[in-house]
Amino acid sequence: MERFYRWYIGNLKKHVEPREERSTEMRQFVTARLISQLGRRTGVEEPDADYFLDAQDYDDAWEDRISTARQPSHGEVAVVLVTLDGPEIPHQQLKVTLRREHSAWKIDRVSGIRHTSG
Repeated sequence: MERFYRWYIGNLKKHVEPREERSTEMRQFVTARLISQLGRRTGVEEPDADYFLDAQDYDDAWEDRISTARQPSHGEVAVVLVTLDGPEIPHQQLKVTLRREHSAWKIDRVSGIRHTSG
């Protein structure tokens, strides 16, 4: 996961949209199912938030401040908790679901982890 997020955020910092301009590389990290699903969303009420970051903006420091915690896997599915941390946007936490595709673990779903106080 760290490799993907370093690559992804690094592209954003260079003003390159990885989903559009680096689609070949995206296929190395993301399942065909998710790429297809995201492709269907394009142009139809495109959300303000970046799917892979679950955020409207990102912190440049995230590229070098990524931590992961892999949860127990269940067959062909695994979950990794990803924390992106930076001085401007601290503790962006994501639940990344991985699925085995052609003997490689690939991102199949990303959802933000919301913390409620109280």
